[in-house]
Amino acid sequence: MSGDKNNKVNFDVKSNLIKIIMSIPLFAKSFATKHPNSKFTLSQILDDIIYVLQTGIPWRKVRSKISHQTLWFHFNRFVKNNVFLKLYNLFRRQYITSSIMVEEQATLLIDSSIIYNKFGINKLGRNKFYKNKKCTKLSLLTDVNGIPLSIFLFKGNYHDNHVFQKHIKEALVLLPKNKLTILGDKGYSSYQNYQFLDSLKIAHIIPPRKKTKIYDTYKYIKTEYVKRIKIENVFAHLKLMRRIESRYDKFLSSYKQFLYLGICFLINQTVVRIQVRSNQGKYSDL
Repeated sequence: MSGDKNNKVNFDVKSNLIKIIMSIPLFAKSFATKHPNSKFTLSQILDDIIYVLQTGIPWRKVRSKISHQTLWFHFNRFVKNNVFLKLYNLFRRQYITSSIMVEEQATLLIDSSIIYNKFGINKLGRNKFYKNKKCTKLSLLTDVNGIPLSIFLFKGNYHDNHVFQKHIKEALVLLPKNKLTILGDKGYSSYQNYQFLDSLKIAHIIPPRKKTKIYDTYKYIKTEYVKRIKIENVFAHLKLMRRIESRYDKFLSSYKQFLYLGICFLINQTVVRIQVRSNQGKYSDL
């Protein structure tokens, strides 16, 4: 990463979130001029929403000067206007144009994880690996730094291959000039997936199952396959935020917005860590 280029990019979650909200006419009228009866600022409202994301606490039990009805009212308006999705799209675009995407070769990791359901009513399916309970699946496509580039949510009883081609097509749109390598576990090993990737001339490291015909002939570098642990770390990091770890939201639309907000925090922390490492490398050369 080039220092001069990345210094101009701002991945601060709260400041960018305020800019996006104020760019929407509906919110600009609400927050630009303080109403006589208004006691709280946009910054205070966002602080409490972030607190709910991290702790998973119910809205009614938030200990704040702002009433839970007010917090829910503003959060619901943000959800309807896709505020957190716009923040994620901004961060993803900035990341792609300012970091590893300068390289010709890009290794992308794909995997999914179960999201436990508490109060959700849509996009649910019984999963035999989760005691046959209803749940939702989160599928991610990340780069080797652990930045989610493609996100899909689907029912818990759907197979991971249900969104495999959708991930790849989105990656081709995001990274049209890069030579891609897809890295996944045995859950994605199927003749259709191999044929699909080969038709697009995309390299892949997806170990086949033992019963498949290509098991003995499929060759891959095991040291490269070890990188798959990085996407597992992404899921572990995201699930430290209780509002993402379990689905407390009735509708998936609300859960999605919490997910986008949590991923933005992940991107911010990852970029800062990469910048620190690059700066340490510069100082070590002096």
